[in-house]
Amino acid sequence: GEFSERIPGLYSHLELMQIDSGMYTTSWFLTCFLYNLTLDVVTVVWDTLIVSNRRPDRFLLAFALAVLRFLEERLLKMNFEEINEVLIRIPVTMQNVQQLCLDAISNLEEMELRHNIETSNSKVENSTLLQPPPFGKDLM
Repeated sequence: GEFSERIPGLYSHLELMQIDSGMYTTSWFLTCFLYNLTLDVVTVVWDTLIVSNRRPDRFLLAFALAVLRFLEERLLKMNFEEINEVLIRIPVTMQNVQQLCLDAISNLEEMELRHNIETSNSKVENSTLLQPPPFGKDLM
């Protein structure tokens, strides 16, 4: 998935600690981070979501990846209990939420571009456009 591909070191560390992403992302996504961020910070996230005019599920995934990348260095030094505490009460402040939102938009654009390329490649592989036209009596 996106997490294991984009932040492999942290992904491996959380697996080693037996912390499944569902343990923290469920509340992140079901509450759109309202439970995990302070109200002033989550308001900036929601404003960015609305202004970006993106699908909410994709934006929230991209923001989650930005948060994990932001916390990566800190989380790599923590034990199970400390990691869970940080992932429940995400330490994002007004000083860094705007950068995280910009990172989320960047993540989202990269994910969409990769998806479009993969879709295009799949269409080309399955296309008859690359096959030479049949030669028949009508062309002679």
